[in-house]
Amino acid sequence: MKFMRSLNPYFYSVLAFLSVLAIYEIHWSTIYPKLSLTLLLFFTLFLLVSFILGRLFLPFFKKEILLAKKSKFTLPRWIVVVLLLLIILGTVADRVYSNGFPLLGQVQYDNFGVPTLHAVIMVFATFTSIYSVQLICQKKQWQFMLIVLLISLVPSFLSLSRGSLVMDMAMFVGIFLYSVDIKIMKKPISILIILVGVIILYGFGLVGNYRLNNQVKTETTNIFDSSLIYQIGSASSVVPSQSLAAPFFWSYLYLTSPTANLQSSINSEVRLSSSDRDGIKKLLITQYVPDVISSHVYPNYKNIVASYGYSTRVNGNLNVATTFYESFVQMGWMGMILMVLVYLCFPVIYLYLISKIQPKFFIMSLSVLNVMYVLAVFDNPWKFSALSLQLILIMLLGVFSKIKLKS
Repeated sequence: MKFMRSLNPYFYSVLAFLSVLAIYEIHWSTIYPKLSLTLLLFFTLFLLVSFILGRLFLPFFKKEILLAKKSKFTLPRWIVVVLLLLIILGTVADRVYSNGFPLLGQVQYDNFGVPTLHAVIMVFATFTSIYSVQLICQKKQWQFMLIVLLISLVPSFLSLSRGSLVMDMAMFVGIFLYSVDIKIMKKPISILIILVGVIILYGFGLVGNYRLNNQVKTETTNIFDSSLIYQIGSASSVVPSQSLAAPFFWSYLYLTSPTANLQSSINSEVRLSSSDRDGIKKLLITQYVPDVISSHVYPNYKNIVASYGYSTRVNGNLNVATTFYESFVQMGWMGMILMVLVYLCFPVIYLYLISKIQPKFFIMSLSVLNVMYVLAVFDNPWKFSALSLQLILIMLLGVFSKIKLKS
């Protein structure tokens, strides 16, 4: 338990990337390229510095977690009610716009929701859920907050958003570990965490089979049948597609295909043409600004990058390539180095500001960053509005609460 509370964005990043590199070597897919010595050296230096920073700033993280637990601050109830109303009204608007919900098989996930509005509603829903979990863990207004939590999870279930649900659950676990003082033997809690992790990964595969079968309108209703994802990912014959272990292939592909795509792009030396580049300005906006905003600044950027990277993907359906891919496409190895510098500096700077503005929000902010830094093995977390906008919303509400307390 003490070990889990010592984890921070840097340590989670090290664990995530090391796990992916290890799992990569299982060779469950036959289309993955061999990792080059250059890329392995890049990851080694990056993870070594991450570990050093995680250890160096560990006392700061621990001190601020204790202060956050002692803080008696809570948001005014009217703010929570307003957030709930926005979530409910936004979900209704998504239903009307899309003529149904993915959960009920009425519309596909990719076509669901009002553009931009859906992303904003998911941000509100995620913030509301993690805030309610923190208060529940600290036994503050827990009956009311339990209702708030259940309502805030509805949009993710109705939209059948596995990614949002997994991220939410991960943040809930982080908040619980940081907030609750319980003495449990190390061995039982370790076994429990591993068991929960295995169940989540397996459930992720089962939901994936269900959603994929619905999308292609197959006759089978067997969620344990992984034949389709086996075809997409060119799975080896080590584990049969009808076996009980086959749904884990979803997790294997999601975890390792980004690294495979990054290596494939490096091998092909793919770059944006000079006409599609805009120097450091484009890099900063497209890589560090939430996509719900940056897409309006560079509306064609996503399609341009997709067109360059499509031919270098290990499979056309596996379209992410870690947090470093687009930096590489824009500026080569220099772009990847710039990404690393921001990646290493951001947590300490942001968390320091939060500790000064509203200490109560430190645990929530830390949990969001932990998830972001794990997700870096898949894609750029700063672009993903559902997560990165959480940090902005937390900061804004922190500033608002500080102004209200002074007035």
